[in-house]
Amino acid sequence: MAARPRFPCFDGLRAVAAMTIVVFHIASLFTVNLNQARYIGPYFTRLDVGVAIFFVISGFLLYRPFAAAHFGGSAPSRWRDFWWRRAVRIYPAYWIVLTAAIFLFRSAHLHGVGDYTRHYALVQIYVPAYGLAGIVPTWSLAVEVSFYAALPIYAGIVGVLVARAGRSRALLVEAGAAAFLYLFGLGVRVFLFYKDGVGSPSAQWLPAECDLFALGIGLAVFSAAASAGLAATATNGVARALRWLGDNAYASWLLAVGAFVLVCNIGLSTNFGVETVDRKVEVAHQILYGLVALFVVLPAVFGPQDRGVGRRVLRSRVATSIGVVSYGIFLWHFDWMNQLSDWKLDRGVHALRFPILFALTLAFTLVVSSLSWFLVEQPILRRASRPPWRAARAPAAEGARP
Repeated sequence: MAARPRFPCFDGLRAVAAMTIVVFHIASLFTVNLNQARYIGPYFTRLDVGVAIFFVISGFLLYRPFAAAHFGGSAPSRWRDFWWRRAVRIYPAYWIVLTAAIFLFRSAHLHGVGDYTRHYALVQIYVPAYGLAGIVPTWSLAVEVSFYAALPIYAGIVGVLVARAGRSRALLVEAGAAAFLYLFGLGVRVFLFYKDGVGSPSAQWLPAECDLFALGIGLAVFSAAASAGLAATATNGVARALRWLGDNAYASWLLAVGAFVLVCNIGLSTNFGVETVDRKVEVAHQILYGLVALFVVLPAVFGPQDRGVGRRVLRSRVATSIGVVSYGIFLWHFDWMNQLSDWKLDRGVHALRFPILFALTLAFTLVVSSLSWFLVEQPILRRASRPPWRAARAPAAEGARP
């Protein structure tokens, strides 16, 4: 059995995505208000692109084993095993932070059994009257959980299509499915914008966000195909472009910068949580966020992973350490940011309010996130990596041996 490939830059990518989200929220805080600053405001406001980067990362890392199994003719992991591992990874740490937000920070204002159930189950966004009663950034985590629930089903359908098409057309089927998923996501978003307006809550649901996951799935498909030695005439141009951008990482990251600058200058609102009225601009917003995320992640998939300054930074001890605890950073930073602001530790230093609040928020968040990783997340992952139904069968299997 071939060794599972390593992608050593991904912890660094998680660190980048987490830091952009932290900076975005601090810059948008009413006491800082950098998102309204002249010239630089739009650039701080668009740093929520970190969410798109996380979605592309998830699409790649979680779908690649399925794609590799399809190309190799082997069976992927069972659906319930996959769901168990994702639940163990996501829920325990989240439950602790949500409980802290309710009883310690008193920032989550939930009412009634239904409200508590929805937020603890991470399905709160699928309520028509959904607001920001829980942990504000976790709307995107609810989208991730929806993606985890749907991915094995998508992979199962595509796997059947690949098996029927045969090995010679496997890559074409996989790439076509990823392209369809991308267009489907954009189509749903366009439909919602024209039906309900750009402020539609449904635009935060998985169907309207699956274009971002589809980009990661596309990277996973071509990465797994390259490892399996597969090629398809219709996709040769795409494969060559991906390899070239991987070999020339600076070009991919320059394209990401270009897409980011463009999305900052197309007339989007710079008010936190306020959408632009123009539907076409909002659709362009989604497309450009996807391109930023795609070109940021691509060099961590293709090309020599030990070459270039950018990859060395992503693989550095600092970046990988932050990346390892990035889930905790994502969960904890918003409440610590608001708590530190309420304590007015940045009082009397208006010009330095942003760097001081950023440094304090990062310090407190890193400490708590590290404790979460070493005391909660890592031990649970070690002990619960094997689903309970598999662990229960192990003694019986051993006892049956002669």
